[in-house]
Amino acid sequence: MSGFLPGPHLSCDRLRRRFRLLTAPGRVILATLLLGGSACSRPQPEQLAALRAGRDAATPCQERFHEESQTYADCVRYVAQSKAFNASAGIAQRDWFRLGALYTGWVHADMVGQQGDAPADLAAHTLLGEALQLQQQLHVTDAQLCELVGVPCANLGNRRHELLGAAPAKPG
Repeated sequence: MSGFLPGPHLSCDRLRRRFRLLTAPGRVILATLLLGGSACSRPQPEQLAALRAGRDAATPCQERFHEESQTYADCVRYVAQSKAFNASAGIAQRDWFRLGALYTGWVHADMVGQQGDAPADLAAHTLLGEALQLQQQLHVTDAQLCELVGVPCANLGNRRHELLGAAPAKPG
């Protein structure tokens, strides 16, 4: 017999090797599911608080639009990198703070950019790129970020798709 079933000539060692070969992929899949489960888990309350703190810290940057749109993006980046956020917080919470600031920044810059402000459009592109990279790194869902800025996910998803597919407007 040439199938999986052992023939009378198979020793216990040969049976063990066959069993290991057959179960190795299952162990890899199980380990992947167990380790990957943390990426799908809900964020901790401290992380969500850091996300909201980043949003709140970036909101005053809107005043910069009255001066020049590029200073708005600079303000958002400065806030995102600031050490003003609880210094005792872990690195992960600082990243959530940064994400809250950058994501809020791109949404506000995009609103102004859609009104024809080319520097704001450019700022929206760059802030979106930085926010998406951090979002992916932290495994934050779109729904969590939509809730953060109070904009329906369908609207943000469509706009993000448009922004990523188009080159930013050149400042005039």
